[in-house]
Amino acid sequence: PVDVISWATAAAIGTGALNEDASLRLLAEARASLDSIDPVDLSPRQRATFDGRQARIAGLMKDANKETEHLVALMNNGDPAAYYLLARMALESPEPDAKNVALKVLLSAPTEVRRDWKCARLLLDLFWETKTGHRLLKGERESVAFGPADWSECLDLADSLLDADGFDYYRVAFVSGLAHFHLGSLRAARDDFRNIERSELFIRSRVVSAYLASDPAGEPRAYTGQVQYASQDGRRGHVWVNQLQENVDFIPLQFSPTRFRTKGEALPEFHIAFNYRGFLADPIRYRDRIR
Repeated sequence: PVDVISWATAAAIGTGALNEDASLRLLAEARASLDSIDPVDLSPRQRATFDGRQARIAGLMKDANKETEHLVALMNNGDPAAYYLLARMALESPEPDAKNVALKVLLSAPTEVRRDWKCARLLLDLFWETKTGHRLLKGERESVAFGPADWSECLDLADSLLDADGFDYYRVAFVSGLAHFHLGSLRAARDDFRNIERSELFIRSRVVSAYLASDPAGEPRAYTGQVQYASQDGRRGHVWVNQLQENVDFIPLQFSPTRFRTKGEALPEFHIAFNYRGFLADPIRYRDRIR
């Protein structure tokens, strides 16, 4: 569908039959749709088509950039397409603070504009990148150097985007769950991850551990605990986490082929990892990690 959207947009704009407003809105939708795709998930043939569509839309974007005054006028009327395209223009600038400028464009938008799916997606991505230096949900077992104020800022942004239109709800809910956990609201964090499960969205990397619970310096926190329950096949279990004073899921097989099946048995020190299904105890892996 994204391929069709980008092809149809280029064809429609190419006819010259659309007025400026309609062309800009179509272009914004097409660019945002392409940006929502992770090229890693594409086959070589699909990647070639994707690159071609990106190049075509990028060319049309350059033409649209010449209409800056018109975009500003649309922005003043609260048009989400104008905010999105102006943020993209800022982002593609060679200036070193391009991401911060693009972020400010979107943060200055009215609430209803920020809830537009393409603006919400770009806003969340830019916020995370400017705060961490890394792309959101693109790594494995990353730890983030956030203190309480940073997590509160994350939560405020996530709350403002939870009603955004489109298919990006799961990413916003993930950030909300991550923030709730680090702010000590474990029940709210569980609710966020349950809502992702209830959404029944297809998420390719659902069980990949994207982040680890971390301290303000960006170091993964170490936890201790005792087994409360473990299935004999070692595929599921619960561990009482001393530092949290709560049970957390764990997979015994990740810790040992045969051990940690008995209630009260102490687990070796572990981390808390987060995937789209929630958070769970994760064996400490002694290797370099991205902060």
